[in-house]
Amino acid sequence: MRSKISPATLFEENVGLVAKIVNRMDCGFVSRDDLMQAGLMGLHKAALNYDPDLGVKFTTFAVYHVVGAIKAELRENRLIRMNRKLFRILAALRADPAASPDAIAVRLDVSREEVIIAYSYLDGVFSLNQTGADRERELLDAIPAPERRAWLEEALSSLPAFDREIIILRYFKNCTQAEVARLKNESQSSISRAEARALAKMRAYLLASGVQV
Repeated sequence: MRSKISPATLFEENVGLVAKIVNRMDCGFVSRDDLMQAGLMGLHKAALNYDPDLGVKFTTFAVYHVVGAIKAELRENRLIRMNRKLFRILAALRADPAASPDAIAVRLDVSREEVIIAYSYLDGVFSLNQTGADRERELLDAIPAPERRAWLEEALSSLPAFDREIIILRYFKNCTQAEVARLKNESQSSISRAEARALAKMRAYLLASGVQV
């Protein structure tokens, strides 16, 4: 049996819950008004879909939807901000393809890691199921193309700097493990382990983010 409390009443009585969640999640680069708007949309969705027969309090049910809506807003704004910077980095890479990541980073006042990630956009999104690749290399195949680039960027960003650079060199720059080993002054077996570790971490990150891989 569904609650006699109308969705409108559930919504009105829990606007304060959204404000509390916004205060906790406010990171500074998205306006509080935008976060409130996103959170209220999540609350509205929760109010429309709440079923008390599930045995869950409405506030518990609502928190899930409100937090999810705010996270989506933060992710979208973060990607917009990153894309503006990305365009600057890509322009510099195309204008001076021989420049090192360090040189580009200094020139544009960005991090070396941001320059390395930008390399992935020069030739499009890479494939992780090349000839001879194992199951870990197929982890992005199941991600729909429109979302692939954004999720890839986030998964790469989650890696430690060394592991991230290995993935960039192997899959974006098409280097062999032997070439990467020479560039990094490491043994090929060390690079192989780092690559497997990085791919496993990317898979775990994507799964934790709700991406089915």
